[in-house]
Amino acid sequence: RLARGRTEGWGYIDLQGRVIIAPVFDACRPFSEGRASVQVGDKWGVVDRRGRMVVQPIYGTVSVFRQGRAFFRRYTPPPKGPSGLAPTYKHGLLDRTGKVVVPPRFWYWYPFSQGLAAVAVDVTTKKDAQGNTTEFMRLWGVIDVNGRFVIKPTHHRLGPFSEGLAAASTDVGLQYLDRQ
Repeated sequence: RLARGRTEGWGYIDLQGRVIIAPVFDACRPFSEGRASVQVGDKWGVVDRRGRMVVQPIYGTVSVFRQGRAFFRRYTPPPKGPSGLAPTYKHGLLDRTGKVVVPPRFWYWYPFSQGLAAVAVDVTTKKDAQGNTTEFMRLWGVIDVNGRFVIKPTHHRLGPFSEGLAAASTDVGLQYLDRQ
C-alpha cells in the first residue's frame, strides 16, 4: 500500500497502517513481484520490499514488473544527418536485478501477458545517399520476455494479448493474432 507523509513524500504502509518504507519518494508505484518503481527528483528507480534501491533512479520512468520484466524509458537522440526527426524517449526492458535485458528501442508498449508484450518500433522506410534516415514508420510487433520478436513489427496497431489473442490493425483491416 502507498502512503503520503504530511510533507515528506510517498512511501509504503502495511495493511495495519504501519510505515514499512519511509515516505521519502516523489512518487511511487505499487509493488509487483517484490519490486516497486519509485521516483526521486525527476528520475525513476526500483526498490525491494525492504526499501533498498535495487535499480538506481536514472530512468525517465520504470513500469510495474510483470513476468520478471519492467519497461524503462530513456532519452534517445535523433538519427544522424538532416532527417528532421525529433529526439524521442525510447523504452527498453529491465530484469528484477536492474540488468538491461533489452536496450531502449521501443516507442511504446503494453504490459506482458502470457509471456508476450505488444511493442511499437520505428522502421526506416527511406534513407538519403549518405545512409541517413529521412523517413520512418511506426509499426507494432510482439516480443517475448527476452525482447525477441515472436511476431515481427508489421502491424499499424496492436493491442495487448488476452486469452491468447490480440487485436491487430493491418492493411487489410482488423485481425486477431494468436501467440504464433
